[in-house]
Amino acid sequence: GGLRDGTGPVERAGQAGQAERAVASGPEGARGADAPATPDAQLREVAQLLERVTGGQATPAELYRLQYMVGMLRVQASSGVQVSQQGSQGMEALLRQQG
Repeated sequence: GGLRDGTGPVERAGQAGQAERAVASGPEGARGADAPATPDAQLREVAQLLERVTGGQATPAELYRLQYMVGMLRVQASSGVQVSQQGSQGMEALLRQQG
């Protein structure tokens, strides 16, 4: 690897430094491992991370954060479905009792 292909020792060291800075100052460093407080903020963060991934500019820390956020949203969605189903079943039971 040389200077032309961007794989020389200086370039690799710069890339490693960027990755370390991203881990320290990236999404985890700024907020800890917790997801943003509101669903809108979570979706905005996922959208921003997806833009970086599709642009080929995502750091390893951002890829990890995206994976974490998608997992969290998935858990929230499945719990929302369960709560909705339980609410529907409860309403049906009440209607049967009253009817």
